[in-house]
Amino acid sequence: MKLFDIVFFDADEGLAKRLGFAGLIRIDQSAVSHNPNKPNETVLMASNPPSLFKSMNSHGVKCIVIGIDMVNGNVMGKLAGMTKPLLISANEVVTTDRRETMANIGAARRSFARTKTRGLNIGLASLAKDPNYLFSLAQLVELSKLIGIDERVERRTLSMLGGMHAKKE
Repeated sequence: MKLFDIVFFDADEGLAKRLGFAGLIRIDQSAVSHNPNKPNETVLMASNPPSLFKSMNSHGVKCIVIGIDMVNGNVMGKLAGMTKPLLISANEVVTTDRRETMANIGAARRSFARTKTRGLNIGLASLAKDPNYLFSLAQLVELSKLIGIDERVERRTLSMLGGMHAKKE
């Protein structure tokens, strides 16, 4: 299974291999939308549940980025059966402040423990704007297990990113 990560900068293939990925998919900022009414976008940054629900069936949206605060029973229950990958930025969970990182991990773990995400393709991705914010495949898998995402689900979600119609580096 080939696994991919999404980045917002030009990265070489050697960097992807060193991090354990088959490739890093470079997404141009113009392909990112915060508006669910633009159906031709590749990545939707869903900032609230209504925008997430509008984009569920949009053919132009290839993956949806959600905040960790949207992992709750109300939102996830309505997404049952959705096949698009749902991504959470690993940089939202891990910060430079150790205490804040531990609080974020605890909050994420509690959210996933209370929420049924069975059947959803949900996982963590770097979504890095520069190489300093990249996570390796091993780091993403371990962090996802730490907050309550099954390793198989994380790997399946990252493999689904290979089907995106974006320039692969």
